[in-house]
Amino acid sequence: SDTAVTGEVTLRGHVLPVGGIRDKVLAAIRGGVKHVLLPVANKRHVLEDIPAKSLEGVEIHYLKTVDEALDWVFGATLAVDDRGVSAKEATSAGRVAPLSMRSRL
Repeated sequence: SDTAVTGEVTLRGHVLPVGGIRDKVLAAIRGGVKHVLLPVANKRHVLEDIPAKSLEGVEIHYLKTVDEALDWVFGATLAVDDRGVSAKEATSAGRVAPLSMRSRL
């Protein structure tokens, strides 16, 4: 895979910052990763702690919610159910739990 992800996710789907961003991003780059998904709250750590030259050839994507990560991975267009309601619309309207909150049956 060419994508690395880090962050902590709340039960409500918010992506929280984590420590060790510099080491995690540099390790991902050494591993050949081309895309890194990080919490938006860790943006300053990337800008302050990682040399710009090290980030050449790597795209950093900043996330606020797990839904943004899912949209990035699977594309912004989500499946539509038999009523014509997309999963994203149903989730935002409170009709179903976000994918991150659904339990496996």
